[in-house]
Amino acid sequence: MTESNRNRIIGAMFLAGVLGIGLPFLFDTRVDVPEMDLEHVEPPVVGPIEMPPTATARPDTQALAETRNKIQSEFSEDGFLIESGVRVGDPVIGKADANTSIWAIQLASLSDLENAEALATKLRKRGYSAWISDIKRGSTVLHRVVVGPFTVRSEAVEISERLAEEHSVGPILVSFETR
Repeated sequence: MTESNRNRIIGAMFLAGVLGIGLPFLFDTRVDVPEMDLEHVEPPVVGPIEMPPTATARPDTQALAETRNKIQSEFSEDGFLIESGVRVGDPVIGKADANTSIWAIQLASLSDLENAEALATKLRKRGYSAWISDIKRGSTVLHRVVVGPFTVRSEAVEISERLAEEHSVGPILVSFETR
């Protein structure tokens, strides 16, 4: 096929495409929509609607007060669960046992929040997933620096050994549980 024949075929295809799109616009009939005077349209008249009488249900305030008191008795004024000493919303860190499926490494338990935050920041800069878990023992709040969680125990043990060498501390392998 010569170049001129190829150009003619491409030109014919282009014209066919333009005509296929343009011809329906040329022969399309215009539909006139009648104009409406919207300024003088009267709204429909609706009569009064009769509503059946509704019974107003009053909540049982005694039951609500009992529930509130029960819930309040489970928490201290600082927002710690009295049973476990853990702040509401924090994961529960406990002793690891045979039933533990998720582990974490407790690296330190400090009474000074600034020191705990500094250690956690240092660990994060080194690539560890470090965070702080608060626990209340008596009137003292302790800030535990924790690394994890881990779903594989051997990984947690390996990182625990590495942290012991890097920081000259005795990390504790603990269970990690969300509630």
